[in-house]
Amino acid sequence: MTAVPTPIPVERPIAVPPAADWPAISWRPRSAVLGGLRTSARRSLQVAAARFFQTLAQTAAAVGIQLPDADLAPTGGCSEPLLITGHQPVIFHAGLVTKYQLTEAVAAARNCRAMAVIIDTDEGDPGAFEVPDSAMAYGIPAAPSTPSGQNPGVSSQNSLQPLRSRVVTFSAGSGLYAACRLAGSAERSETAAAVKKSLLAVGCTEAALAFAGAAGEYCRLPDNLPMATANTLVRRAAGIGSRMAEVPLTTLCGLPEVLRFFSEILSGAAEFHTIYNLVLTSWRQQQGIRNNANPFPNLRSTSGTLELPFWLVDPARGHRAVAWLHLNSAGHPVIGTEQQPLTELPPGFEPETLLSLRLAGQLLVPRGALITATLRLLFSDLFIHGLGGGRYDPVADELIRQWWQEDPPPFAVASASLCLFPKQRARLRQFAEFRAQHRDLQFNPGRYLDAGIFSAEQSVELRRLLADKQSAVDELQSHRDAGTSGREAGRRIQQVSDLIRSRVTEILQTQLAAAEEISEETVRAIESRTWPWFYFSGDWDAAARAILRQTEA
Repeated sequence: MTAVPTPIPVERPIAVPPAADWPAISWRPRSAVLGGLRTSARRSLQVAAARFFQTLAQTAAAVGIQLPDADLAPTGGCSEPLLITGHQPVIFHAGLVTKYQLTEAVAAARNCRAMAVIIDTDEGDPGAFEVPDSAMAYGIPAAPSTPSGQNPGVSSQNSLQPLRSRVVTFSAGSGLYAACRLAGSAERSETAAAVKKSLLAVGCTEAALAFAGAAGEYCRLPDNLPMATANTLVRRAAGIGSRMAEVPLTTLCGLPEVLRFFSEILSGAAEFHTIYNLVLTSWRQQQGIRNNANPFPNLRSTSGTLELPFWLVDPARGHRAVAWLHLNSAGHPVIGTEQQPLTELPPGFEPETLLSLRLAGQLLVPRGALITATLRLLFSDLFIHGLGGGRYDPVADELIRQWWQEDPPPFAVASASLCLFPKQRARLRQFAEFRAQHRDLQFNPGRYLDAGIFSAEQSVELRRLLADKQSAVDELQSHRDAGTSGREAGRRIQQVSDLIRSRVTEILQTQLAAAEEISEETVRAIESRTWPWFYFSGDWDAAARAILRQTEA
């Protein structure tokens, strides 16, 4: 009998709109020129994606890794609606995995195709990921242990040991993602062993086993492999985003249709510059945002120069710089960096100029709102963002309306969380409730006798004291009914109440001290939602299908 895969227990799944309502229909621009460019661009994209997958599969096969087959469209084009997502080629966390898997699940359910764009033109360390550590290893003492007889459910022993996270990497360094390389095999093996040791030290045995599988794949890869390739390969081998086609942004920005698309912006650079800034300024005003860098800064200008919403990227050298448009002594536009004009941009010959830049190793790559505006207008019928992109892409919507005079293709948002320390987090929640209820616990402990706060022995003791108090209350009521003095019963009520409060305070003193001693660093580690995907075992695909079913119900 075939075993039923166990879904990854993701938490707080987000799909906006609900995944069952994601529009899966072909988007058609009003402009016939843009429509023709889009049709051609989608054909070129499929060819590029097929080549990329072939290269990826060959790299994997050379070290004995078998990649699942991707659902590649015929290279002649893609007539079905195309769902596109994407991210930087970093080591994914649960939110990113959910975005990719839900994109695949909806595409499969709606007879669409799915594709991801690898944003390899940003900068950082693509091999970096967080590792949990016991803070005691750094000389930080553990919180008080559980006294004998006290309920361990609210203690800090074991479950709330001081924790912190540190960052390690499988890469040889940081920089432009497209240029970062995998670390040497010895360094990778050493890192993998240290991470496994840390996971075991904090009690994450299942995470250590899951990590060992992925780490083994990383350690098999050849030295000097692009880190972006390594991450994509290992992720796809684990079945994450493995059915969809993928293509790096550096590849996509070299397609002839993309060069033409950018050329039309460059030919009207001054007007585009004005509209871009007006859209950003208007959006900030509507949202009540005072920070001019949110979601991205306005484009700058000086006398005779305009900042462009592009990077000039040199993947071979691992370098990028903001693109600027200058005017030379003859008044002709010249594209380059802020300090250095590079290539004249003769009006009407913008595509040829960009092609010459490409042949010289320089790529023009969009940034800010222009990234998704490009991907949505030229390729996608539905673009799927994570939480961050979902917040800023209304800016791209308005840019599309204002510059291209088009109703923007739709976008959706998908994400989820996944906790590495569920038991500790449950206790953290219990501590928070305990702090909030501390006064009520002192005055009304009877409400909490079955809440797991007190041990069995303590509950028996408190029930006896509460029964004594109730007996005195009943006696006082009898005296009142008879019209006789109940002074002695009243004194007994006060004595027993004081004794209950004193005993409850004594019982809870250790819990209160433990709750107050939990560091912010420990809380951050317990509550973190950015632990890497390879700490978790189970079926990510089944989790995505479950989210889709929930939204269909």
